[in-house]
Amino acid sequence: MLPTSTIHRSMNVVSDAELVAEMKRRLARAPETLSRRLSVQAAHGILYLQGIADTEEDRDALEALADSIPGRVGVYSRIVLSTELRG
Repeated sequence: MLPTSTIHRSMNVVSDAELVAEMKRRLARAPETLSRRLSVQAAHGILYLQGIADTEEDRDALEALADSIPGRVGVYSRIVLSTELRG
């Protein structure tokens, strides 16, 4: 039995570390505004995003970027808007 920190995809296995690395590669190619305040982790094939976005469009773009990574089971986002922090 394989560890639970892997994803099974037609006998292809994608580790949590590979998911995080792929997300970071994609962020490196993304506009500066998207990637400057984001933490990425993965567990059991789920990408966890946490950070601050300037606009709803930026947040949506970050979530879509993570959701497009092959092998991920899901995306859990705790990205807040900078305007939400100001109250």
